Amino acid sequence: MGGLLRSFPTALRIALRRLNGNRRLMAAVAVGVVLAVALMASTTIYRNALQDLGLQTDLRRVSDADLDVRILNAAHGLSGGLAEESFATIDRRLGIPEDYIHPPTQSLTSATFFMTDLGDLPPEEDPRDRARVLWFEDVREHTELVAGVWPDAAPPATPDDPPTIDVALGTDAAAFGGFTLGDTRDIHASWRDDAQPITIRVVGFLQPRDYTDRYWGVRRDHFQVPQETTDAYAFFAPQATLLEAMAGYMPELRGRLEVYAQVNRSAFTADEAG
Repeated sequence: MGGLLRSFPTALRIALRRLNGNRRLMAAVAVGVVLAVALMASTTIYRNALQDLGLQTDLRRVSDADLDVRILNAAHGLSGGLAEESFATIDRRLGIPEDYIHPPTQSLTSATFFMTDLGDLPPEEDPRDRARVLWFEDVREHTELVAGVWPDAAPPATPDDPPTIDVALGTDAAAFGGFTLGDTRDIHASWRDDAQPITIRVVGFLQPRDYTDRYWGVRRDHFQVPQETTDAYAFFAPQATLLEAMAGYMPELRGRLEVYAQVNRSAFTADEAG
């Protein structure tokens, strides 16, 4: 019993030293865990920074127009509510938050017609004047009315009732074609010769406020002066004119249906770009 008591202080000192050593070891492990977590976090931050830098570099290599969203059907039916249904479907399915993309712009461009003076027939071969009728959403905000008035929507027409429609025309094209306010022309369907022509009446002359604006999309023929035999005069009209008057008279009428949305490149990061 006496020997046990004499060895107890020595055993206690050994236990205390081991406990102290274990405490220092656990503290070192805890510090190591904290450092490891910090290192992993900084690695993620550094990786994301590099990815964002790479994304921004890639974005700078392409133009704004190349980034924008363009949905196009070059021969879409215009009668019977087909165009309205397609616009509504695209609007539902596009589904990109407005932080990343500006509100889309809708447009319609009719098939090509042959244009003549009133009562004339188009020649059998070129050269022949050509015409297209366009509708652009919010076009008044992006054009300046130089002379005349904005065209009103034509009333609905039927296959037995060829309509007269009011249109506006770019100033340069108007000067080249010798148009004055109030002039009328016939436009004949290029795909059939058994229909009476539609009559257009020029009521306004327009100029784009900024023709470099991405609002106008990829094509740049809305105000052009026809030079080649296949070039066409572009006449602006309200949406109802194309869908209810022109397509009401010619139910088979087709056109270019387009939805164009401008992408905000500054809103993207590498994680969001995938």
